[in-house]
Amino acid sequence: MYQYPLRIETSDQVDETLKYTTFELEKIVCKLKKKLEVVLGTYMQHGQCVWTTQQIAETYYFDAKWAGAPIKVKVDHTGEYSINPSDIDNPNRADSQAMSQIVNIIVNQAMSETGLLQFGHRPRFFDAS
Repeated sequence: MYQYPLRIETSDQVDETLKYTTFELEKIVCKLKKKLEVVLGTYMQHGQCVWTTQQIAETYYFDAKWAGAPIKVKVDHTGEYSINPSDIDNPNRADSQAMSQIVNIIVNQAMSETGLLQFGHRPRFFDAS
C-alpha cells in the first residue's frame, strides 16, 4: 500500500489545503473520483491522504471547482509512504500502525455503506433501522 498526500492549490499556486476542512476535501475528492481512479486505481481517502496499491512516479494535478473558484488538487508522489504487507505480523515495525489505520478506514467505510452502527468499545455492530 502506498500513501500519498493531497494538496489544494489555487490560481496563486499556493498550498491552501489547510483552508479546507476534511469534510470539504472529501467532497472535492468525491467529485474527482473517476479521474483519480484512472491514475491511482482503486483508492481510499482518509483526511488529507489517499491510500492505493498503485505506485505513482510523478506528481499529478486535477482541475476542480469549489465554491465557484477554480482549484487544483495535487497528488504528490514525493510524500509517498509504503507498507509491506509481509510486515503486518511484526508489531515492532512502524508500518504496523499504518496497517491498523488502513484496516480502520476499511471498516469505517464498510459500516457507512451498510448503515451499521458500532456500540461500545468492542466491535459490536447493529442495524440502526
